[in-house]
Amino acid sequence: MCSDQPILSLDTQLRVALSSPLTLLSGFFDAKNCDAFVLTYDTKRVIRYSSGSLMSLCGIPKSRLNNISLNDILTDHPWNHTIKSENEFLLQPGECQHEVCEIGFGEVRSQVALRRQIVVVGTEVVGILCFGWKLEEPKIQCEESIITHALGISESTLLERWSKLTQAEIQVIDGIAQGHLNKTIARNLSLSMRTIEARRSRMMKKLGISSVPELVRYHLLVKQALESKAKSS
Repeated sequence: MCSDQPILSLDTQLRVALSSPLTLLSGFFDAKNCDAFVLTYDTKRVIRYSSGSLMSLCGIPKSRLNNISLNDILTDHPWNHTIKSENEFLLQPGECQHEVCEIGFGEVRSQVALRRQIVVVGTEVVGILCFGWKLEEPKIQCEESIITHALGISESTLLERWSKLTQAEIQVIDGIAQGHLNKTIARNLSLSMRTIEARRSRMMKKLGISSVPELVRYHLLVKQALESKAKSS
């Protein structure tokens, strides 16, 4: 259950979205010692962006970052048989795919969970956005831990703050998460720039955040939490 458009479905920047997602995800899980990570890859599975945390989890040396593919970091673990043979580019815009796999490079091995969405520019699929986190042994890490790791708050607090937003404020967040400027959001909603700016200011205070990267991160994690709750109910 994921009805939002992929976060990197931009009507500008074209394929730059794959190689420079930091335009939206500045500082997003980029710490090297972090169990959450982000990566993008194109239709040939060549990795175009990987956060510092992914490089740490896989043990990828900087000298090998150029032209490395998703398949290069997938081990021979049985979990990976499906992901190696599937065609994830058949996903529909807004559809999310969740799976577990093992990644590694050399002697390093990490079992991770992935949430994948296609990256669409206009009507063309240009790649995949992966949002993932390391699984703890012997049991799978709970969904709440990634939220605490990412924002420093619990899932219950995250959803409590989100519930205080009005539908009008959520429309503005959805626009920002899709990479739109205030003027574009105002035009799409047939509202004035001043109205959009006022809603944006109110929702930032309600959520306790102060920057667009934090807002995009919050948006993604709320969707993740709501999907998890829907599946368990």
